[in-house]
Amino acid sequence: MKHFILTPFNIQVRPPLNKGLDEAWLRHRIRLFRKFCLPSVVRQTCQAFEWLLFLHPDSPKWLCDELDGLREDCPNMRMHPVDSIGHPVVGSIGRDAIPYIQSLVSAEDLPLITTRLDNDDVILCHFVELVQQAAVDYEGVLVFPRGFCFRASDNKVSTQNDRYNQFISYVEVRTPLKTVRQASHCIVARRGPLKVVSRARMFCWVWHERNATKSKPKRKASVVRGRKWKPARSVPALRELQWLV
Repeated sequence: MKHFILTPFNIQVRPPLNKGLDEAWLRHRIRLFRKFCLPSVVRQTCQAFEWLLFLHPDSPKWLCDELDGLREDCPNMRMHPVDSIGHPVVGSIGRDAIPYIQSLVSAEDLPLITTRLDNDDVILCHFVELVQQAAVDYEGVLVFPRGFCFRASDNKVSTQNDRYNQFISYVEVRTPLKTVRQASHCIVARRGPLKVVSRARMFCWVWHERNATKSKPKRKASVVRGRKWKPARSVPALRELQWLV
């Protein structure tokens, strides 16, 4: 069994939502990555995985150098350039990435697990461990339907219940590989088969001022409407994530 976490860092799959090479966007995103995403991966109880960060091939040197320096904290992280500008499959990392992933996998490595993780989001510490346990003798989609939403502007949280959320994994036992990034998370989850790993809250979606979702009014309204926000430090279930604040 082999497990990859797949994170497109600044490839422009959905311009103009992903600014790709815009320096202001990149510097804001690397701060979010260092504060939220990276620590959550470093804290995983199971470290038997590789974390693949996909970068625009024209990414600035300062970004590549900074990400490379972070490998001291997370040695199983590696970067790879992918040219996916304007790729028609929403949510995909592009056709260029599949041959690279395939080159890292031998027949003895199957089944392959690929997990979707955005560079500004958080997974709780047992996430990888539970995914790998659930992948034994299984082929298809793995989901945690319950998690949290963290509002970075005021350090408040609310619960997030969504069977088709973006924190999904995909288990495949044969080539050619598809990976969890074959399409948007909603489409992949609905294609199934789908298995609920656990109903424990195992992810935290970080809501900040530059979320791509904020450019879509209907989606933004669904994120905000009816939520009960509480200070993060007052939520017992979030004790593991006190480093967020």
